Amino acid sequence: MNGRAKESSDFIRSAQNRAALATSAYGAMVDSGKLANYVLLTYRCPRGCSVLHVVSTPQGVIFGWPRYKMPARATEARSNAAGRAANTEDGLRHWKRRASFADTIDRSVGVQCDHMRREVDVAEVQCELDRENYPRDVRLLS
Repeated sequence: MNGRAKESSDFIRSAQNRAALATSAYGAMVDSGKLANYVLLTYRCPRGCSVLHVVSTPQGVIFGWPRYKMPARATEARSNAAGRAANTEDGLRHWKRRASFADTIDRSVGVQCDHMRREVDVAEVQCELDRENYPRDVRLLS
């Protein structure tokens, strides 16, 4: 492997490790019932489902996506078998929670639940964070 390829490989491995760390930390907060101690913002769909948590940690701000359901027909239309096997709990419609450090996201994040699917611009999240007054919910329009 040449130097440039090794640098790329190391960069990808580092990003994957950070994503795994974020997912692990977020999962530990949820599983222990301590998420409320760290959450700054909770984005909700019009029906009230949590679709994104913005969480403060010593390592940085984490965007955490709770587990969610999607109708089987929509899941099949928007994903492939390999993706479903890796990212769902049941191979079809119950998607695993995941997380990422906010500083690794460029423009927007996809949020979804059984009732809606949309993008949230990172600049919008930053505006909400700048308003302070934590923790609080942010209702999304469909």
